[in-house]
Amino acid sequence: MSKDTTLELGPLDKDDEKRLSGPLEGSTLHKDRHRPRHVHINGQNNNPQQVAIGAVIASQIASLVLIGLLYPRLYSISPFGSSAIVSTLLCGFSQGLLQLIVHRRLNPSALLKFYCWGIINGLWTKWWTSSLSVIVPSIPLRIFCDQAIGNPTNLLIFLSFVSYWDGREIETYFHQTYFKMLKTSYIIWPFVSTIQFYLLDPRLIVPFCSVVNVFWTVILGIITG
Repeated sequence: MSKDTTLELGPLDKDDEKRLSGPLEGSTLHKDRHRPRHVHINGQNNNPQQVAIGAVIASQIASLVLIGLLYPRLYSISPFGSSAIVSTLLCGFSQGLLQLIVHRRLNPSALLKFYCWGIINGLWTKWWTSSLSVIVPSIPLRIFCDQAIGNPTNLLIFLSFVSYWDGREIETYFHQTYFKMLKTSYIIWPFVSTIQFYLLDPRLIVPFCSVVNVFWTVILGIITG
């Protein structure tokens, strides 16, 4: 039979009773008791910048849907005007996506800059592709001229516009950026040129190039961070 091994303790003095009955000073339980508690409710901590960009993107998509429905009629009225409108909306949309995905903040000045560039780009692209189709009947030669002359010229116009808008020294900006961007552009734009001259109706060239430019702008923005 086993023996009782209960340990008998002597009576506790007053100091021991205070230590056992009082709050556990310095303990986690005591600290947690006085720590302010923050309750996060879904939807209350959304970044206002993200909400603003989301509203901009929604309005841009609505505008693109509307212009898509009206484009054939607008083109019959003014080929250059309709091309400028489509390019403007899509260039602004590309910048909106870039701000939403990469920068994660709203930059109204950059949006306005790309809307203005869209007008220039639409008019230039329409004039250049229409002139090229008339002057150069051979499609392979037309594609070559587009990439040898049109692509570098379009990039030069773009960098000149950006330099003027941002107040940069165009010569310095040109040397830092032009040839890098030109080299990168040849990854995709020769294929775009081939598709537009072989497969597309002339009315669809500017919208097609502008749509490709949306994805190209976002991809470059993601790559460069």
